[in-house]
Amino acid sequence: MAINKEYKLLLLASPLIAFYGIAPVYLFAHIKPAYIVVSYLALTLMIMFFWLANSLLFKTSLTQVTKYIISYSGSLVFHLGILLFIPILSENLQTLSFFIYPLISTLAINSIILIILRLQRLKEDKVSVEVELDKVKLENLEAQKKALTQQLQPHFLFNALSTLKSLITLDQDRAVQYTLSLSEFLRYTNQAGNTQIVSLKEEIAFTQEYLHLQVTRFGEALQYSVQIADPLLQCHVPAFAVQSLVENAIKHNALSVKKPLLIQIFSEDKHVVITNPKQPKPLQVTSGTGLINLSNRYMLMFQTSIEVTDQKDIFTVKVPVVCL
Repeated sequence: MAINKEYKLLLLASPLIAFYGIAPVYLFAHIKPAYIVVSYLALTLMIMFFWLANSLLFKTSLTQVTKYIISYSGSLVFHLGILLFIPILSENLQTLSFFIYPLISTLAINSIILIILRLQRLKEDKVSVEVELDKVKLENLEAQKKALTQQLQPHFLFNALSTLKSLITLDQDRAVQYTLSLSEFLRYTNQAGNTQIVSLKEEIAFTQEYLHLQVTRFGEALQYSVQIADPLLQCHVPAFAVQSLVENAIKHNALSVKKPLLIQIFSEDKHVVITNPKQPKPLQVTSGTGLINLSNRYMLMFQTSIEVTDQKDIFTVKVPVVCL
């Protein structure tokens, strides 16, 4: 891809540089019209040769100083070829101005080519550095995701096993169903922990298993609804994108039978919306780290971000779904 771009730039720039290099001679000299096209094409081909030679030269392991010495020395040698090949110049070699101008023009053309190649190389290096930086950021976010998953499991398992213990005593059928949901939750946690992107269908199913476990624990103090358009289920989201937002809603809000927490999950255009009433726990301060990390993951993976709306009584997050 980079080579194709370099060739396109070569084909585009060479005729323009040739025009710059040869135009003054033909503007101020009395020449035969037949020489114009031949001389212009000859100089264009020479510039292409300069370009390719410099491009190959600056890909070698030689020092920068050595590269520049070879480049300009080669251009001076080529200058003799210009004098002999371009008719108007070879006819006027006895005139000092017709000897000096092509020399200056040749060196200037070589300098322009070197500047263009250098700028192109700097641009490629910048893109390469940005790609590597994004890769490092993504790896860092992946490490954070795994760390959070590892932190979640001991805390979550403690509460889950406590709930299961109570269910075994009170309702064995519900205990069996709870065990199945817990097993599915842990299976997905382990599977999704090794991937960045999952289908929305998988993420919603996992989130519903998580909500079922939490409803079993909190009872009527926690309520939820899920309404996702079928076509979107085949699209994709980052792993734990929806579940982590639901988890944050439960973590940062007070739940009670008198004032239950209602979490609504629904689709809107190409987004999944997670919304809940704000029922903050007393003396609790939130850092927003989870939202920042999720937003960064979206930006690195899909070059888009989540939308957060923090109103007086309602907190809403819209996460994009990506149809690959």
